[in-house]
Amino acid sequence: MKTTSLSSALVAALVGVAGIASLANAQSRMYLNADGLGQVLIYPYYTVNNNQATLVSVVNTTDQTKAVKVRFLEGRNSQEVLDFNLYLSPFDVWTGQITDLGNANGPGVLATTDTSCTVPDLVNRPAQGTTPAGSVDFRNFQYAANRKDDGPQGLDRTREGHFEIIEMGNVLNNGDAADLIIETSAGAPIARTLRSAIKHTAAGVPSNCAAVRGAWASTGVWTATGANVDMTPPSGGLFGGVSIVNGARGTNLSYNADAIDGFYRQQGTAASGLWNTLHVRPDSVNPSLVSAANRADGGVDSEVFINGQSVVMGFPAGREASAVSALFMYRNLLNEFVADAALGANSEWVVTFPTKRNHIDRATFVPGSTLATRNHTVLQALRPFTDWTDTTLDGRVYDTLGSCEPITLSFWNREEGPLTGPGEEVIDFSPLPPGSAPTAGPSLCYEAQVISFNQANTGEGATNTASQILGSRYARNLNTGVTAGWANIRLGVDTATDPNNLGNSRGNYLLDGPILASGQTKTGTRLFGLPATGFWALEVARLQGGSALANYSGTWRHRGSRAAGVYTETVSQNGFVPGCTTTIVDPNTGAQTVAACPNFRTLVTSGGSAL
Repeated sequence: MKTTSLSSALVAALVGVAGIASLANAQSRMYLNADGLGQVLIYPYYTVNNNQATLVSVVNTTDQTKAVKVRFLEGRNSQEVLDFNLYLSPFDVWTGQITDLGNANGPGVLATTDTSCTVPDLVNRPAQGTTPAGSVDFRNFQYAANRKDDGPQGLDRTREGHFEIIEMGNVLNNGDAADLIIETSAGAPIARTLRSAIKHTAAGVPSNCAAVRGAWASTGVWTATGANVDMTPPSGGLFGGVSIVNGARGTNLSYNADAIDGFYRQQGTAASGLWNTLHVRPDSVNPSLVSAANRADGGVDSEVFINGQSVVMGFPAGREASAVSALFMYRNLLNEFVADAALGANSEWVVTFPTKRNHIDRATFVPGSTLATRNHTVLQALRPFTDWTDTTLDGRVYDTLGSCEPITLSFWNREEGPLTGPGEEVIDFSPLPPGSAPTAGPSLCYEAQVISFNQANTGEGATNTASQILGSRYARNLNTGVTAGWANIRLGVDTATDPNNLGNSRGNYLLDGPILASGQTKTGTRLFGLPATGFWALEVARLQGGSALANYSGTWRHRGSRAAGVYTETVSQNGFVPGCTTTIVDPNTGAQTVAACPNFRTLVTSGGSAL
């Protein structure tokens, strides 16, 4: 069949020059691609609990050779439990599975029979102890050995979480037409064919994965010369999915990954010889979601749609986490539930905050500091999250019981009957978190967590049980009193009281623009709520006297609503911190003076609707 494409001249005639400019600007923005293709894929949940296996896939839909970072993160605080580099040939698919190898208290274990090139080599990895060949255990180094938080340190923490795949760039052969860093010898390009090495042969296996791994050896080109050699920047075209399979129960919970496009564009110019990518060593924890950059100055423009209207928010370099969070900001999450014991039906919602760790890891304090001495810079880094509890005084926001954000619950039966009303938001999940007062109000404390419906005693702790479908220990139960209906979770609060009465504006909202210093002011757009993604999982299981053939299951992605407003933020001194003193040293004489600590507060005022 003959195919044609529209020339730029024809497109200009159809939509006008202004339309072309608008299209070009749109292409430089970062956005969630509703078509499911992108440079970055967010998979909201994996689990090996309840004898389940999580099956993973990523697809390269392009004719380019992709280098991607695969990163698995545990569910409590999204600490990395396994990272590696994956190299996909044109139109390639990579698959793997996460299980526990039958050890109900052991770590998650990733296995594959897929021959696509990975560094380190996974498919040919020899057996290690009880872990069979072609497999690797998830690790707890990031949160145990490195003590990144105050949560539990065991390997069982790796049994559930979420994961992300980030495109690092496209691989070339040295001397390809697109190659801007061509190495020569005696006036001719050096014969180095990494792109061809990744390409699958007629036998269905890559030509030479050893050459790809060799490029990362101490004398290899990517180590000795640079990771951008034989590379071009990311260009997108990835999609992926998951199936959470319980063979004994005959159920399969499947979902598609969220796709972020416009995440990274070329930084630098061809004229100066710069062709930067996100390509890094396999043993590096980079790139991550804070690697976003789609502007020439290293900043990021993010685009979201609210009630059909485009809202574009600009973030300078250093605020990449906020730029990605903007894409997932929702004020409300909406979905259904069916929890009917007579049918054997259970419902659970997965609610994942994919960027939370990128905020709370940056909101660090001087170890031993009290709440009263923490200033506006912590609040600005932490937004849209608000919990800066640090009972251990080790300088980390993530505390023993997590980092909790308030929510409001409303739910209805299928006959329009409202089951909650104004003022009832103080009703919490059951059981309450340890140490919580009965009127503490509902909250979500982890990064990949589960809300169960009508499941008694679901939750963390020795006296509680895991959720019935996903087997989650990071679950909270909602007793609805009815067997079916729908629910609305209001994420966060628009305003919150400063616990130290120092005048700081607090609330679950995200501001664009830079982090302010004292005496500075900015005006811009803010989004309300929290950055969230996830799905409803339904399982109908009638194993009593029946067979797994009578069981069925399904998933439905959350719906949501967004809200935006115009704001003005000012950072200024607002008196002094009660009970706090600091020592001032004269640079000329060395004389020391003890003085009260000035309080620099952030004040945010509303300027109306952003739409």
